[in-house]
Amino acid sequence: MAHSPLLWTDVDSSNIESVAFNEGSKTLVVKFNSGAIYSYDDVDMDIYVDLVHAKSVGQFLNQMIKGRYAYHRWFSEQDLIKALGEPKGDA
Repeated sequence: MAHSPLLWTDVDSSNIESVAFNEGSKTLVVKFNSGAIYSYDDVDMDIYVDLVHAKSVGQFLNQMIKGRYAYHRWFSEQDLIKALGEPKGDA
């Protein structure tokens, strides 16, 4: 089985289960308690670190990430991991 490009970090949040970051693609991934998975594109590592250490992870997400980065909704972690392994097109 291939190595996953994501290392999940559990966070202390009433709404968010865990977060992950893929350095190669600069992709931030958020897994909500509902099971929903969202990825955010072109996020710097320091934003991910700040999110993980935020006093309120949900508030940081709402104020510093949502609306600032392009995002995708994923219906399975496997689909997300497959997409992370594919090169981004310029078209």
